[in-house]
Amino acid sequence: MSGGLAPSKSTVYVSNLPFSLTNNDLYRIFSKYGKVVKVTIMKDKDTRKSKGVAFILFLDKDSAQNCTRAINNKQVSHSFPTRFLIQKPLFIQAKN
Repeated sequence: MSGGLAPSKSTVYVSNLPFSLTNNDLYRIFSKYGKVVKVTIMKDKDTRKSKGVAFILFLDKDSAQNCTRAINNKQVSHSFPTRFLIQKPLFIQAKN
C-alpha cells in the first residue's frame, strides 16, 4: 500500500447503539480518540431507521487502536450512558 488509508485496519465496529444517535453524535464522541474520516450508521433499507450499528473509519490504525483501548468498558459521555466492550481487535460493542 502506498501510504493511503487501510480501512480494514483503521475501522472500529460499534453495535448496540441507541437508535437516536446520529453521524454527528458519533463523530463528536469518537473524535476524542483520533482523526475520524467517516462515520457510517447502518440503516434499515425500507424504514431508513438506524439498526444500532456503526462503522467509524479513523485516519490511521493507531487512532483506531487507541480508541478501542480508551473506551473498553467505559462510559464515554453522560449524554451517552452506554458502555463499550471490545469483542475482538478493532471491533467494539456497546452494552447497556
